[in-house]
Amino acid sequence: MPTNNSEILAQAREILNAIAFTPFEECQSLSRDFTNLLLE
Repeated sequence: MPTNNSEILAQAREILNAIAFTPFEECQSLSRDFTNLLLE
């Protein structure tokens, strides 16, 4: 768990980069039907 702002910013950048640079073909389609979600 991040303990300061710089750690939080670093995690946010990592997440945003993963989203921004994931090829469209590798993305999952969105749906409002949540019956297929697996709960772990």
